[in-house]
Amino acid sequence: MRYSKNNKESIFNEICLRVSDGESLVSVCKSLNNKPDRATVYRWMMDNEEMCNRYTRAMELRALLFVDEILEISDETSNDTLTIQKGKQVIEVENREWVNRSRLRVDSRKWIASKLFPKQFGDKVEDKNKEIGDNEIIIRRV
Repeated sequence: MRYSKNNKESIFNEICLRVSDGESLVSVCKSLNNKPDRATVYRWMMDNEEMCNRYTRAMELRALLFVDEILEISDETSNDTLTIQKGKQVIEVENREWVNRSRLRVDSRKWIASKLFPKQFGDKVEDKNKEIGDNEIIIRRV
């Protein structure tokens, strides 16, 4: 399918907006009935550096959104326990499914953010061969 310049720009703007709002490119394309499909969007970016830069910025914004969501998910405790009746006694127990799902949601967002932008969100890697004093180097065996 051929896209006019205005139509292409309009669609690409929507894609970037939705990606920066947390949607994946796959889900955006699906919601647009694969018009354009992912391959077309990638081709647009390969052919147009400015589009590529805009999409990269949308991905950075999505990573920042993930960081905000990590805080929200981590602070949300309202479903951490279940109230059940055991005989005549009412007790609260850990809602393991909820807690595990929350952990998975946090871990997924952390992993994605760290892979997309390792400098900002990745683990700090310490060089095992550090310089000490005047050109002395400690070498550790691995």
